[in-house]
Amino acid sequence: MSDTLTVRFGRLPKFRVEQLNGSLESSMNLVGNILVRGAVEEIDRAGRIDRGDLRKSINYQVNREETRIVCRVGTNIKYGVFVHEGTRPHYPPLLPIQRWVYRKHPELRGKKKIILGIARAVVKKIGKFGTEATPFLTNSLKNNRVKVQQVIKHGVDRSIGDLFNAN
Repeated sequence: MSDTLTVRFGRLPKFRVEQLNGSLESSMNLVGNILVRGAVEEIDRAGRIDRGDLRKSINYQVNREETRIVCRVGTNIKYGVFVHEGTRPHYPPLLPIQRWVYRKHPELRGKKKIILGIARAVVKKIGKFGTEATPFLTNSLKNNRVKVQQVIKHGVDRSIGDLFNAN
């Protein structure tokens, strides 16, 4: 998932375009930080934390691509997309669900039959209903849209000011 700010400048010397891109790139880094923080808050708010691997993996990257600067926010954890988008009904393997139940309910340690029963019930529910989406990246952008727009506007204003104040 990414948002793209595209800025095109006609007939400007190359060094002037580089000045503009530098200010915009620093603004996009700030945007990335805002969106990562927002995504982590969304995961926390939804209570979708097991070991915290997904929260820790959310990151951003800013790249220059031809005439645009791109900020990509996401995760490299394989199951991140399933948390974000949810799943259709399916039957996951039982063992990972048992481990999850064990981590979620430490008071059941040593009660293998109860853990197994809960895990089977969870698998059955996922088989019937799938898993609910927690669109942490999309919600982060929605919740921070005004702040992101302000940061980008400030970066563009600063870039244009730098352009006209340069010798």
